Amino acid sequence: MSEHSQILIVDQSRLLREFYAQVLGDNGYVAVCSTDCKDAKSLLADGRYHFAVALVDFLESSDEHLKLIEAIRKMPTRKSLPIISIIDPAVDNVTLLRIARSSDSLILRGDFELPRLYHFIRQF
Repeated sequence: MSEHSQILIVDQSRLLREFYAQVLGDNGYVAVCSTDCKDAKSLLADGRYHFAVALVDFLESSDEHLKLIEAIRKMPTRKSLPIISIIDPAVDNVTLLRIARSSDSLILRGDFELPRLYHFIRQF
């Protein structure tokens, strides 16, 4: 990953978007933030962005999380974009399994550590 790799951060929480952007920015990445699926899809369709990884966290809406991942996988130019999903372990098993199958890496909420996040990002 180059020093200025772009990472799409999708999170409904402003506080968490800012946190992810700050810690990733401190490590040489360029964070492009989105608050919802519609905005994320728009950013993904914009040819100006060359995302290396998408970090997706929809704590309160696992259905939206899954819809976004499925939409990314259907985009001809983005279908192979690595996706790191941060999920709540309380999500129902069927949705959790679908998110897990569609993501490249999973981080369970409560099991979150910055070194693990950096590890997942660097592996892509």
